[in-house]
Amino acid sequence: ISLLCSGTHTDAGAVNKHVVWATQEHKRLMVGKKCWRTEYEADLDEYEIEEENQKLTNSTERFKDLEATPLLVFVNSKSGGQQGHFLIRKLRSLLNPSQVIDINLQGPGPALSTFRSVRNGRILVCGGDGTVGWVLSVLDQYDDWKPPVSVLPLGTGNDLARTLNWGAGYAEEKLSPILKQIEHAHIRHLDRWRISSYNLDSEGNAIGEPRVLIMNNYFSIGVDANVALAFHNLRNEIPALCSTRLGNKFWYLVNGVKSMFEKIPMIDQLIGVEIDGKECVLSENIGAIIFLNLPSYGGGADLWGKSKEDDGFQTPAIDDRMLELVAVTGSFQLGKIQVKMDKAIRLGQGSSIKIRFLKNQALPVQNDGEPWLQQPCEIHIQHIGQARLLSADPSPLSPAFEESEESTDLSNSFF
Repeated sequence: ISLLCSGTHTDAGAVNKHVVWATQEHKRLMVGKKCWRTEYEADLDEYEIEEENQKLTNSTERFKDLEATPLLVFVNSKSGGQQGHFLIRKLRSLLNPSQVIDINLQGPGPALSTFRSVRNGRILVCGGDGTVGWVLSVLDQYDDWKPPVSVLPLGTGNDLARTLNWGAGYAEEKLSPILKQIEHAHIRHLDRWRISSYNLDSEGNAIGEPRVLIMNNYFSIGVDANVALAFHNLRNEIPALCSTRLGNKFWYLVNGVKSMFEKIPMIDQLIGVEIDGKECVLSENIGAIIFLNLPSYGGGADLWGKSKEDDGFQTPAIDDRMLELVAVTGSFQLGKIQVKMDKAIRLGQGSSIKIRFLKNQALPVQNDGEPWLQQPCEIHIQHIGQARLLSADPSPLSPAFEESEESTDLSNSFF
């Protein structure tokens, strides 16, 4: 039995419509009726996304027919070039349309509020790591409801998706096998961290209410954040240059190479770091310090590397309530790490981090890939809990195993 049966028909006084019938292949993931049809214009002109989203997410009746593990899908239509729009159309033909939401139109809040009444529900986020973080932040509002979240990677680095075996990036593989993997995926817990930035008074003491952010992947200060900031500014000024995953990687590469020939701040002279209340001794000539919550950084690089029994460190895990602190000398070393020719400098592990700016100098920082120029401050990083995520099992059915030579391709480098 084929997954879809399609054809055309003409309503009286109406234009031709394309009719898609869904079978029950994904009935365990579906909400509402087990077999239905959706009609849309044959030319698929934007699939009338705004009108459909607003109509479908307001339909609470569809969430009362429960079976197995119903799936709520959020798609970032701005991610991956035109991949987001394609996925909205395709997933609405495989599932009940009310389950597939364009997150850019109204955010995840309304759909999550409606979906809360569904037992054993699961969530799929089609987008980059930032989109996943957006959904997790809204889920933080619910103390007694934490549905597990899976990822279909549409971003540039996709480090969270890589860690959970969902792959380096969606490359238009068939969606039915991926949905099957989500149906049978197992739950893993991910540590989450609060980053609090305090202003400093004239004597260098932390004052006032902090600016608070949540970190899922990593936080860094230095040259890598400066490269990310340069890319961020370029994307804001000329969005057309940064509209595809390959284009984004190219401009990261360009900015990274430029930074090799520029004078960069020596971070070890500009900040002090405490780990669990103890002063961290920084190596000399450090260009960046990176605080890792994942084993994948900047598009797949393993900065920490494998632990040895006699190195005094614990084997890192995404649910061990600890961060790994590493340092690099500059963009050149980051590039060598990307192609597995070098490793970062290990500084320590801990669950409570304090960072203090030592001089009146702003520094580039980034949190989960979002960069900015930070004025002198004191930063506290503390564990706040865990998110429930879905991890794929290694299988040729998943895009997680389509990386081929990408892990050693300089065009994939974060720098």
